[in-house]
Amino acid sequence: MKARLDKRPAIARIREVLAYDPVSGVLTWRITSGRAIAGREAGSFDKTTGYIRVRIDGMFLLAHHVAWAIVEGFWPERVDHRHGKEAGNGWANLRLCTPSQNRANTAIPSHNTSGVKGVCFHKATSKWQAQIGVNGKTAHLGIFATKEEAAEAYAKAAREHFGEFARLDPLPPVKPIERAPIAPRRTKGRPTAEEVRAALHYDPATGLLRWGEAGKVAGQLTEKGYIRVGLFRRQYGAHVLIWVIMTGEWPKHFIDHDNNVRSDNRWSNLREATQSQNIANTRRGAKNTSGYKGVSLEKSSGRWAAY
Repeated sequence: MKARLDKRPAIARIREVLAYDPVSGVLTWRITSGRAIAGREAGSFDKTTGYIRVRIDGMFLLAHHVAWAIVEGFWPERVDHRHGKEAGNGWANLRLCTPSQNRANTAIPSHNTSGVKGVCFHKATSKWQAQIGVNGKTAHLGIFATKEEAAEAYAKAAREHFGEFARLDPLPPVKPIERAPIAPRRTKGRPTAEEVRAALHYDPATGLLRWGEAGKVAGQLTEKGYIRVGLFRRQYGAHVLIWVIMTGEWPKHFIDHDNNVRSDNRWSNLREATQSQNIANTRRGAKNTSGYKGVSLEKSSGRWAAY
């Protein structure tokens, strides 16, 4: 069940059982109790909402709310992800917000067919209509001859009402993006490094991929903790595409996350590894009850075995 603000555990209890890494945004268990193992990453991906949830004392709590409580010492009513929830729960990506500010920073709805937030095609006039939602009400901003004019009207209103919380998705280009010539032969149908670089912009410091230099954050967080990006009708791990962007070639081996946080795609956290090296850097398995990787209790002898 979702915990009410006045029913959430005491901050002291949260700090007792969980540790928070402000850089990666990952919560880890401090204690071993039930399914919780000290040192193991806490929480699970909720594919319905796209958020990480963690269960404490029978209550399901949003991981980004827990992170805020640990750092600031109080439970927030709402916490916004500056660059979207896909960018993770790192402290630099979290901020308090009102309901209107939180809605203002959402992505383009799936039913939007214009490709621009706050803009739709007005069939009666064959023109473009701009509108904005403020405090639960829809304000009409006008009807315009072009999509660009409608987009500018929405952007102006969003900045006035929401300030830094205004999420302004760029207009799609009128002409197709000019991409580098496709190589005569692709390795298993994968795009060239030039094509990947033309489609995506990468920030090595934050680990974020964006569509174009100032576009939307690319990719979705998977249940296994990776960021996956759809590109040219195929799905790729964001860390693999980043390797292509930075080195100019597809990796010959695995791309390993040094700190074992699969969503932390900062360049300093990525390295090429063999399969055995990649496996060696994984966390303890879910069935491991000893609390130590490579250690299990031999029931027949009552002793501990290492493997």
